[in-house]
Amino acid sequence: MFEGIRQKGAQIKLAKDLAKERVEVEAGDGAVKIEANAAMQVTKVSLDEAKLKDVDNSQVEKWLESAFNQVVRRSVEAMADVAKASGFDPGTGQ
Repeated sequence: MFEGIRQKGAQIKLAKDLAKERVEVEAGDGAVKIEANAAMQVTKVSLDEAKLKDVDNSQVEKWLESAFNQVVRRSVEAMADVAKASGFDPGTGQ
């Protein structure tokens, strides 16, 4: 019984640590910026209007696609790092 409570506590701590860990990427020389956490939640999307002024929509869409793909990859890497640092084994959930 106490082991289950201990495991639940470790999972809650891990979830909080994942939410705190941030990653940020940019595309289009900073025209598009996306921030996410290690729990793979997008927390911010920024568009620099000055850099987008003379850019067509299809290019902006490509930059957004690139930035989202990058932030997903970095979030997964950050998730693994946070889990490893906390001693969490995703295979056992402990």
